[in-house]
Amino acid sequence: MKFASLAQATQAAIAATAQVDELTAKVSEMSEQLTALNTSSVAINEKIVAVTAENAQLTEQVAALLTENASLKNAEANANAQMVATLASVGVEPASQAPLKQEADSVSKEGLWATFHKLPLEQQSAFYSKHRAILRA
Repeated sequence: MKFASLAQATQAAIAATAQVDELTAKVSEMSEQLTALNTSSVAINEKIVAVTAENAQLTEQVAALLTENASLKNAEANANAQMVATLASVGVEPASQAPLKQEADSVSKEGLWATFHKLPLEQQSAFYSKHRAILRA
């Protein structure tokens, strides 16, 4: 580009310098934003690593609890079988466990009273003692 005079060349140089300064300021601003985003990204990645590790620990705990639960259910089944065998050896038939399973399903006061009234008299006292706080409320 040719300029007719030194004044025009100076004006063009001043305008170009202003544009360079403006672009430099924008680059600096964007660089700061990029640095902030990188810092946020590092923090987020650290949180992801921490949550992933915690998730792995919780998964292990759940697996351990499921194993323990299965073991307890197995022990309960063995104990029930031994109880039935012991009762049978002395000529007594075990009572039905169905009302006790219904008990777990009803937690409202009305549901508990309904379950209470369905139970045989021998089981009502223990049931009432166990749920006294709810039944009296």
